[in-house]
Amino acid sequence: MIVASNPEVTIVIPTRDRVEELCNALDSACLQTTPSEIIVMDDGSVDCTSDIVASRFPEVRLYRSPISIGPITQRNRAAALARASVMVSIDDDCVFPSCRTIEQTLPEFINPTIGAVSIPRVDIKYSSQILVSAPGSTGTWITSDFGEGSVAIRRDLFLRLGGYREFFVRQAEASDYCVRMLNAGYVTCVGRADPIHHLESPKRDRRRIVRYDARNSLLYAWYNVPTPFLPGHLIDRAARIMRRALFSGYPWSAMQGIFQGLAAIPGQAKERKPMTITTYKIAKMLLQKGVLNLAEIEPLLARPSVITSDVTT
Repeated sequence: MIVASNPEVTIVIPTRDRVEELCNALDSACLQTTPSEIIVMDDGSVDCTSDIVASRFPEVRLYRSPISIGPITQRNRAAALARASVMVSIDDDCVFPSCRTIEQTLPEFINPTIGAVSIPRVDIKYSSQILVSAPGSTGTWITSDFGEGSVAIRRDLFLRLGGYREFFVRQAEASDYCVRMLNAGYVTCVGRADPIHHLESPKRDRRRIVRYDARNSLLYAWYNVPTPFLPGHLIDRAARIMRRALFSGYPWSAMQGIFQGLAAIPGQAKERKPMTITTYKIAKMLLQKGVLNLAEIEPLLARPSVITSDVTT
């Protein structure tokens, strides 16, 4: 690990009771060629996570919460603690097979409209296919979302936009942040770096993930979708959630999430800040096509409403 008094990157890893996977992630993060700092946010682990990290990785900045408050809140806390202009977020069950992944990612921020870079990822458990990769070697390609375990974020923009919505607890925070960023005139770039490997911990609670995904998909619509499109969007999202849940085998969890999302909406009335209709149309184009060349939508982008600082590359 190249430690610097002024790191170019802060690598953030939230974790809870996955000390073995976390140590693998830290081993790979320490090998990155870019001067970095690493922040581990221990989300109320009841095993020996913090003790082992402190012993084996003394150079890592470790923060432990006495109780679990969720990975979204932990990432927001880490952003406030970070010293670098770029924050790279990975899950504790991810590793960097290449020591140059972050080095290869930073140049993407040379375009000031890039607010986040979706780092290529491979879900090792399911396929060797690289997910979310640029379709060509030239041009700037953008997308509508990123994986929370494989993203680089312009930290000052993240803080000024308020970070992730903590009411989500988990799931959907990335797509919500991306569309808020888009509404402010910034985009999510598809990176070209060597991919991160997601190993998927066996400790994942699939039912809980499906439930929160359903709940937060409806809340995402409530927070962001313009009023003329909101009823149709909510119906469409609920139908898609149930079809996906039937296919994956968790229909009851999805139904619970839908009911929880609908029940939560009245209490979130003050949080509703819909995007412009132009932003909504761009977001739909991105969802339909997966990726777009920045040149195709650049004339439609709002003038950046948040001024960001330069990123050293």
